[in-house]
Amino acid sequence: MAAAAAAALQKALLSSEHKLELQFNPPGEAAVVVGQGNVALDVARLLLRSPPDLHATDMDSKAVEAITGWQKAGLRTVHIVGRRGFIQAAFTNAELRELLTTDGLLPVVDPEELALCRNEASEAELKKSRMKQRSLDILQKMVANFSELESTSKRILRFHFLRSPLEVLSTQGALTGIRMSRNQLSGEPGKQQATPADASQNLEVSCGLLVRSVGFDILPMAGLPLSSNRVPHRNGCVESAGPGSAGLYVSGWLKRGPTGIIGSNIGDAKETAEKVWKDLSEQTTKEWSEEPLQAMLSSKGSPVVLFEDWQKLQAEELRRGEAAGKAAVKFAQVPEMLEFLHK
Repeated sequence: MAAAAAAALQKALLSSEHKLELQFNPPGEAAVVVGQGNVALDVARLLLRSPPDLHATDMDSKAVEAITGWQKAGLRTVHIVGRRGFIQAAFTNAELRELLTTDGLLPVVDPEELALCRNEASEAELKKSRMKQRSLDILQKMVANFSELESTSKRILRFHFLRSPLEVLSTQGALTGIRMSRNQLSGEPGKQQATPADASQNLEVSCGLLVRSVGFDILPMAGLPLSSNRVPHRNGCVESAGPGSAGLYVSGWLKRGPTGIIGSNIGDAKETAEKVWKDLSEQTTKEWSEEPLQAMLSSKGSPVVLFEDWQKLQAEELRRGEAAGKAAVKFAQVPEMLEFLHK
């Protein structure tokens, strides 16, 4: 079951019901993603993924049609921009390595730029990190692709290290590109900051789509404590949430911060679930009733979806997917889910 779940996670591209109606102008030949984490990589990889691969996922059909349409209209290059070097980047090696074996994709790193990342302090950081040493091996293979940049017919994913956006360029209100500074690193190992270098090293990149993939915000919730953009907890049980907060638990990025990949949430959630079970087993009251919860939900007019209902939804999504040659065809809106369950 765990193996099946892991396989499903690898194929899944989830949609957000709040974003489905967003409309974008075609980006032309290039897009820029600002960020140095796995989410930035995911965005770039998605924009360059081949149409057959996109159609096979459970991604919403509107998004698939938009991206494949952009590719047919000429989109073939995505630039990933980061203000610091590869040693400070948050990419994981598994995600970087996958780029080297993606059919029809040429991941590229400028050799001069990679060399600039390796100042004295960065070398000290590199020496202490086997993970970053493996990252360097992967990126050096991308450096070997640099000579093919002008002649390749493949889709291009180009990394820009030590670059920060200075200005968004436009013509008559339409995005045409960005101007970026060249940065230099200074400070102690592990604490280096990026500052602009000489303006003569600025770079302009043409693009019709600009995506920001930087930072992490938590939507505030009354009574939920926050510390350094995380929720204080003990094995997943929220601490110091005030009176009436017993039984409040947390998982995912709220629990550990914006790190890891989708699969990282499995062990994270397991720890929280085990804590819930442990706390329940230690309760002195052994008799439980669903009536108070049902009464509260009824008073608010909130629809109730049971686990067996969720199983029905999943089975229907898989059935639709099999018929369409996809991993699944997801329900995109809550009303659509409720309508299916109540028919």
